[in-house]
Amino acid sequence: MKTKVLLTVILLFIVILTNGQWYTDNLSGPRCQMGSAVLGSKIYFAGGADQYFYQSKVEIYDVVEEEWDEGVDLSIARSFPACVANGAKVFFAGGYVQSTTSQCYSEVDVWNSETEQWEAVEHLSVPRYNISVLSYGNKVLFAGGADPIHNLAYDVVDIYDTETEQWSVESLSVERGSMGAAVVGDEALFAGGLINLSPEVTDVVDIYNFSTNTWSTHTLSEARAFLAAVTVGSKVLFAGGMRSDNTPSDRVDIYDASTGSWDTCSLSQPRSFSQTFATSVCNKAYFVGGAICNLSNMQWEDPTDVIDIYDGILDEWSVDYMPQTVINYAVGGAGNYLLIAGGLIFPSLTVISNAEIFIDNCPNVGVEKIGNSKFEIKINPNPVYSSTTIQFSLQQPETVELTILSQMGRVVDQFVHQGQKGVNKVTWDAGLLPAGIYVCRISANCNYGAKKMVIIR
Repeated sequence: MKTKVLLTVILLFIVILTNGQWYTDNLSGPRCQMGSAVLGSKIYFAGGADQYFYQSKVEIYDVVEEEWDEGVDLSIARSFPACVANGAKVFFAGGYVQSTTSQCYSEVDVWNSETEQWEAVEHLSVPRYNISVLSYGNKVLFAGGADPIHNLAYDVVDIYDTETEQWSVESLSVERGSMGAAVVGDEALFAGGLINLSPEVTDVVDIYNFSTNTWSTHTLSEARAFLAAVTVGSKVLFAGGMRSDNTPSDRVDIYDASTGSWDTCSLSQPRSFSQTFATSVCNKAYFVGGAICNLSNMQWEDPTDVIDIYDGILDEWSVDYMPQTVINYAVGGAGNYLLIAGGLIFPSLTVISNAEIFIDNCPNVGVEKIGNSKFEIKINPNPVYSSTTIQFSLQQPETVELTILSQMGRVVDQFVHQGQKGVNKVTWDAGLLPAGIYVCRISANCNYGAKKMVIIR
């Protein structure tokens, strides 16, 4: 059974005319401490706990249908499972239960989205939680993590090959959990982290190359744990975190895989993040909320409702705000939808069922950047009925790729133009595309410009 999210005509009209709009839906019940993963148009929220019991439920939101699937259940109820998608499968690994018989788990539940069935339960080599899990090609990496029962952090990296269905084990250079981790290109980066659940944090970045199966290391500009990592285009942003002196950081380390260079900037305010507090939507990195994670007792304190947003197309930062201030929530992004699910209201620690949904309209309108200079994209006529002329300028002759995207971020047309220095004009035929809002994106040498256009019928 599915429940349909109904939007009024007025709300849809507001969404179209603004940069985005919040509205509230609900999980099937109150939950916090969930894991989250995205596969296609679906966001999976797994495990967690309500006010009294640990949960096994996996609830699934489809951003295309704007509705919740009935959901399925993990093999074991637990909090903080590490979740990631690979191919048609979603992996839910490890986790933790705190009780009179506290326990970490090694179970890896594998959901096949094509058959809509669970596959045989796999197992990590070491039970743990706060695992950093990444996926690329036919490999899934389950790196580091911790066992709070025995005050241990791990350097183990369990690698699962989805083609051979075989496991192998490698090691990080430093044992740790609470890292920031992301994939860019064919590289997996595991940055910072907490060593042996003590106030000691590290600045190490372990880098795994999927193509060569080799490891290398780098260092962050500042050692810290509980930092968020999001990939936007060719860049990975490692944001915030806790320093070893138990103070929060506003530092953002930025790795650009296209140049191999590192840079830094700052969040609007210092804070730390769980691995489920950040995501990407429409070429933007969303660093949602956050708080101070007290390294002496591992408790979240002083949460904020601030959302720092980095636009990878415009190379600009902006700020938005969560509808309410919570901790231990889970964030997921698919298409142009951002979901903030569940959490604890602070300081009452009441568990909530809210699923706050933000629709990002995606188009970046106006004067954008290409190369190192600003230029203006002109589309005439706009609105478009059948065909239109796309005009832009280049500083030098170069190959330019033009991409037309739907409002959901899907590519509906794409072609190459041999650009000349100065003004370029390209005629584009809208064909049989349905009426609606679209984005014309121009890319050259890893730089982008974009403008919104409207097709009418």
